[in-house]
Amino acid sequence: MISYDGWDREYLENKQAYLNMFDRFMSQLNYENNEDFEKRFAVRLGRKHCISVASATDALHFALLAHDIGIDDEVLVTDFSWISSSSCVSMVGATPVFCDINLDSYHMSIDSIKRMYNDKVKAIVYPHLFGNMTDTQDIQNFCKEKNILFIEDSAQGLGSSLNGIYAGTIGDISVFSFNSNKVVAGVNGGGVILTDDDKIAHRLKIIRRHGKDKDYTILGYNSRMYVLNAEIINLRLKNLESNQ
Repeated sequence: MISYDGWDREYLENKQAYLNMFDRFMSQLNYENNEDFEKRFAVRLGRKHCISVASATDALHFALLAHDIGIDDEVLVTDFSWISSSSCVSMVGATPVFCDINLDSYHMSIDSIKRMYNDKVKAIVYPHLFGNMTDTQDIQNFCKEKNILFIEDSAQGLGSSLNGIYAGTIGDISVFSFNSNKVVAGVNGGGVILTDDDKIAHRLKIIRRHGKDKDYTILGYNSRMYVLNAEIINLRLKNLESNQ
């Protein structure tokens, strides 16, 4: 039987690399440090910080938490996407406000965004649906004009680009997924958050590990990406680059 995601074939083609990686992993002393993976991924997209978490859903959720978006706030979302693009808004107590799509691209319509905007809107979650990028300059300009956080949902967009601009580089904060149906997958999923803001990056690292800084300062979550999973994603990213 052949798996639909091709993991069996990919493993057989790179079996020795996987065995070497597992041997290195089992021989190390630190099983909770993804710094190498995070630094590599941040450099890959020219972002200052990469924070690894358990899933892209957590990444979206934490992006909102880190920017203090919550009760009485509204967040603009698309009416045509996977549920995580909007459910993360409800998780923080804010209200998702659904916008129509442009039928040429199936992405959020700037006209609908402007119609649905009001003073309660604090952010927009903009997915690159099916990994396809479209020109977001008008939406980005609108967000800056209204002081709206632009959350780039690049869950499906790894490697996508438009006019030399890559997915994951245009958001005030951006997220990727490594679920089994993505371009590059971890063995148990995973996600990352990209930001250029030092304070937001520090807060995200606290949120993902039970709210722990020097002390347990805020209510947090247990959402770490396992180191072995990060190593597998690293290997698959290298294989992707070598085949491009």
